[in-house]
Amino acid sequence: MENFVYSIPTKVYFGKGQIKNLGRETAGYAKKVLLVYGGGSIKRNGIYDAVVDQLKAHDIAWEELSGVEPNPRLTTVQKGADICKEKKIQAVLPIGGGSTLDCAKVIAAAAGYDGDAWDLVIDPGKITCVLPIIAVLTLAATGSEMDTFAVITNEATQDKIGTGSPLMRPVVSFMDPEYTFSVSAYQTGAGTADMMSHIFEAYFSNTQGYMQDRVAEALLKTCIRYGVKAIEDPDDYEARANLMWVSSWAINDFISLGKPVAWTVHPMEHELSAYYDITHGAGLAILTPHWMRYVLSDATVDKFYTYGVNVWNIPEDDDRYKVANEAIDRTAAYFKALGMPSTLKEVGIDASLLPVMAKKAAARLKAPMWNLRKNRCLISSERHCDMERGFQVRVGVKNMVFEDVIRLIRQTYWAKDRSEETMRKAMEHSLCFGVFDGERQIGFCRIITDLSVIYYVADVIVDKDHRHRGAALTMMKAVVAHPDLEGLRGILITKDAQDLYRKVGFEIYPIHFMEKKV
Repeated sequence: MENFVYSIPTKVYFGKGQIKNLGRETAGYAKKVLLVYGGGSIKRNGIYDAVVDQLKAHDIAWEELSGVEPNPRLTTVQKGADICKEKKIQAVLPIGGGSTLDCAKVIAAAAGYDGDAWDLVIDPGKITCVLPIIAVLTLAATGSEMDTFAVITNEATQDKIGTGSPLMRPVVSFMDPEYTFSVSAYQTGAGTADMMSHIFEAYFSNTQGYMQDRVAEALLKTCIRYGVKAIEDPDDYEARANLMWVSSWAINDFISLGKPVAWTVHPMEHELSAYYDITHGAGLAILTPHWMRYVLSDATVDKFYTYGVNVWNIPEDDDRYKVANEAIDRTAAYFKALGMPSTLKEVGIDASLLPVMAKKAAARLKAPMWNLRKNRCLISSERHCDMERGFQVRVGVKNMVFEDVIRLIRQTYWAKDRSEETMRKAMEHSLCFGVFDGERQIGFCRIITDLSVIYYVADVIVDKDHRHRGAALTMMKAVVAHPDLEGLRGILITKDAQDLYRKVGFEIYPIHFMEKKV
C-alpha cells in the first residue's frame, strides 16, 4: 500500500425526500445557478418541479441548459460555459446521470477559463477555478456525484477523453433512490456494468491493498445481488438504494487510495463510444470479460482466483486456472443477465476501425495491470499483438507464410508426413492463426468450425526454438477472443498440453472418444 491523502468532501443527502434540503444548501453557495439536464424525463417524473420549487422558495434565480447527450459533447460544454459567463452564474446544478454530471463539471471549470473548454479535458492542470457543483442524481452508474472525473467527447476529432480535478468534485449531492425507479431495464443493466467496471479497475491493480480489495469485493457482491433484482422489480427500494450507494463508492477514490489505478478497460471503451456512440456501460460489459481472459496469466491468476472465491463463492481448488476461468465466465454470464450485449457485432461494430481505436486507446494506457508497450498494440479480427512478449498473432489464411507453416508441421508427430497439397487445402477450409516474431512465423494453428455451434482446435505447433516463451498461450488467447468464435463450444484433443489449454478455459472431460481411421 502506498502513501495517500484522504479527502472526500462531498456532502451527501441520501434517501427519500432529501430534495427538501436542496434550496437551503444551494443558497449557501449561490443566488443564481445553471440547471443542466438531458431530455424531458425529469419534467415528466416531477423531479424538475421539485428542484424548481426549492429554488423559488429560497429566492435563487436560474438559467437552463437542456439536451445533454448520453456521451456529452464538447459543443454542449462550450454552450453551457458561455451561458455561465454571460449570465454571471455562481453555481452549476446538474439533474441526471453521469453524462449530465460530467458535462456540468467541465462547464463549471470552463466558466472561469478564457480558452477552449477542450484545453481542460486534454490538460487538467489548467483547471484552476471551478464553480460549485450541486448534483441531483437520477441514475446509478458513473459515480460522478461523488468523484473528481468527467468524460467528454469531441465530435470533431472523434476523441472521448476523461479529465479530472479535485476542484470538480460536487460540493453537495442529492441521492434519492426513488428517482431511479423510472430508469429503464437497459440503462439499469448498463449502469450496474459501469459501476462493476469501476471497481474492477481498482481491484485488478498492480499495487497490493488488502483492505481496499475486501471493500471492493463487498461492493461487487452488492452489484451482483441487486442488479438483476432492480431490473425485475424497478420499484424495489432496497435494490435501487444499494446500487445508488455502490455507484458512489465504486469511484469516489476510497478503494483506490494507497493503491494507484491505471485505467485499462475504460480507455478502450471510450474509443467505442466516441466512434459509434454506444452506451458506455454496454461497451464495458462487452470488453471486460475479454480483457479478463486476455490478461489471465501465471502473473495474474492468483488475483483472478481470489476474485472467484471471494466474490462468486466458487469453491477453492488446487487448479487455480479452473477457478479463475469460471469466475470470468460467471462475470460474462451476469452481464448477459443484466441484458447487456456480449459482442461488438450486437452493437453494430465491425472490424474496420479497430486498429485505429486500439492505437488511440493504447496511447493513453499508463502501467495497466497487463503492461502493453506504448501505443503499438493492434487488436482486430486479423491482428492481435502481445507486446509484452514481442509476438503478433495474424489471422486468416492469406496472412500465413505457407513455407513456414510447412516447416512447422514437419516438426509435429501427428502431421509430419502430410503433403503440401493436403495442408494447403486444409488451411483454405479452416480459420488459421499464426504467431509471428517480427516477420518470421514461429507458430500455427487452425480452427475447424461451423461458425454457429462448435469449433475444433487443430495442428497447434510452435517452432522448437521458440517454445516456453508464451507464444502458444498468446496464440490461444487470440483464438478464444476471436469474434467469429465467441459463444461457440471449443473442443480439442491433446496428449501433453493440458496446462496450456486450461489457461484459456478448456477443461478435461472423461469422454468416450471414437475415431474412423482412413
